[in-house]
Formats: sequence, structure tokens, C-alpha cells
Amino acid sequence: MCVIAFAWDHSPQFGLALIGNRDEFYARPACAAARWGDRPHIVAGRDLQEGGSWLAVSPGRGAAAVTNVREGMPQPRPLSRGSLPVRFLDEPESFLSQQSADFSDYRPFNFIGFAPGQATYLSNAKETEAKVLEPGLHHLSNGTLNAPWPKSLMLREALDAWLGAGRFDDVEPLFAALGSTRCAPDAELPDTGIGIERERALGSPFIRTPEYGTRTSSILLLDRAFRGVLIERQFDHGERHGSDNQVEIG
Repeated sequence: MCVIAFAWDHSPQFGLALIGNRDEFYARPACAAARWGDRPHIVAGRDLQEGGSWLAVSPGRGAAAVTNVREGMPQPRPLSRGSLPVRFLDEPESFLSQQSADFSDYRPFNFIGFAPGQATYLSNAKETEAKVLEPGLHHLSNGTLNAPWPKSLMLREALDAWLGAGRFDDVEPLFAALGSTRCAPDAELPDTGIGIERERALGSPFIRTPEYGTRTSSILLLDRAFRGVLIERQFDHGERHGSDNQVEIG
């Protein structure tokens, strides 16, 4: 994914409430969230180029999401970041105890893993960093966790307002926030070494450029046993593609 806001152990209704957008090149093939035939404990969308996922859930076991860390001139690495959520859900107990060298073959990433009673943030952007997350509201894009990037703050505020309103049968306010193309003023945008024009193009929650943009908007609502619902809205070249995909988790 490329922008996420989530509430971890923050409300009586949900153990985890997460919203986010996956941005990707339009030409890169992927399929919508479903239970995987080769790993039936996993429910996730799937990147058909490398076989991994950006957001994955395993009922009773956990959930995981990954974003890339924006770098001016990306360096090639042999392993796909999309394999990280799969690795975590295969063996949640051992994943985060592995040595930092296990992550050196991935390009810089932010990873969030949710297991019963614990949420952990992991990044290899500079050196491997892992920390347990406190209950509450968090946000993440292509910088560090809770960095004040305008688009991730917008999603955090929208999620907070939705939880406070208590109308949990209506997720359209969340999709409206995910679909926002509002970009902050230049002075508020991050400087990630790609130039101000590109920062502007990537500065809103919903991205639309000729070759790259938001492909999937996701809403994940789970109880403390990691059962609930995943609702996806697909897009192609900035236009909504098909009806919503709603997958029951449990």
C-alpha cells in the first residue's frame, strides 16, 4: 500500500480498523482480495507479478500491511516487499524475531504486523527498526510511521471522525476520504528527492497519473479475533472499475 490510517485497539467496536490505498503502475497485474488456494489461511489481494500482497488477513491469526519507502533513485533488490505480509501470516510468532540481515534483500519498506494482543512496526529504511505500537490512531505513507505527511494525516482524521460518528453500517465517508485528490500546499509536502512536480502528483490520498495511480482502496474492519470484513474498491486509470468487493473474514 502507499497510504494507510488505522486504529489499533482504540474502540469498543473494532480491534483493528484500517483504511488505505494501493498505488501501482496500471500495467502491473493483480487480483482482488479472496482466500488464497495455496494458502487457505490467508485472505488478500494478490500481485500477479511477484505473488505477494499489500494487505493480508488471517482469521484468528493476524493481519499485515506493507508500504514502500520513497527513495530518489531506487536500488534493485532480489525480494519483493509484497512477500512480507505473507511471511508474517505464515508464522506470526517467529517473523519479527528474525535477524536484521533477513530484510537486507528488500528495498526500503514499512511493515505493520497485527497479532493477538500486539501490533508491531518494522522498517529497514536506514537500519532495521522494530517497535511495538501503542493502542490508538496511527498513520503511514512512504516515510516513517506517523510522519506528518498531509495525505496520511487526512486519512487519520477521516477515520477518527468515522469512528466517533458511530455509523458503522455506512463506509462511504471512508471511501470519500480515500478518493480525495486534494493536495496540500507545497510547503507542507515532504521532500523525498523526487522533485516538487512529482511530490505534487503523489501528494493526495488518491493518485491519478498517466501510467501510475491508485488501483485499490481498502477498508478493513476486524474484531479482536481478526474476524470481520474487508471491502475493496478497484480503479483503473483513475476510474472506478466494477462493483465493490466485500470479503467476510472468519
